[in-house]
Amino acid sequence: MLDKTFFGSIKKVFTTRDTERRSIMKESSEVLHRAKQSIFALHREDAAGAGALLQEAVSMLKGIEKRVKKFPELSD
Repeated sequence: MLDKTFFGSIKKVFTTRDTERRSIMKESSEVLHRAKQSIFALHREDAAGAGALLQEAVSMLKGIEKRVKKFPELSD
């Protein structure tokens, strides 16, 4: 009747996807925070600090991009 292994595998996929989604959302928020901080640094005329913050944001985005390839629907 009910195939418990099938439903177990579906549950595992959805749990993994949800965990990854939450993690990506958290990291995206951190990227946004770094970008905002770089803008504030530019307002303070701290170009070096702003550049460093943007480099951090870019490297974090590259990491997120690699992880999204496992679940392409998370790119939206």
